[in-house]
Amino acid sequence: MRDLIIIIVIVGLIISGSYFTYKYYEDIKNEFNDKLTEMSKELENNSFDEQKINDLENVWLSNEGTLIIFQSHDLVGDIEENLYECFHYYKNMKKEDFDLEKQKVISGLDDLIKRERLSIVNIL
Repeated sequence: MRDLIIIIVIVGLIISGSYFTYKYYEDIKNEFNDKLTEMSKELENNSFDEQKINDLENVWLSNEGTLIIFQSHDLVGDIEENLYECFHYYKNMKKEDFDLEKQKVISGLDDLIKRERLSIVNIL
């Protein structure tokens, strides 16, 4: 009976931990998607706000350490590289290039989410 309780607790911890990390990554992706979409709309209107870059960079820096702990450094580095490319194109008012890099950032974050989704492949 004790063994069954221990197994249930361990499985419960795995499932709840997976759920919370999945939601954490989902929230990060949504926040970046919203901010980058807002920046893209500003480029359509030929406007520029340096503060948006600073705000998004602060969000990235506050979450980067957590992402590096749980994910591959190369994957997080690729997302960071694409994000800074977004900043470059935003400063230079190049909407098409900005949108392309934005999609790379979002797809990188989607890949993080897929890695954390609880499935048989991830458990084994």
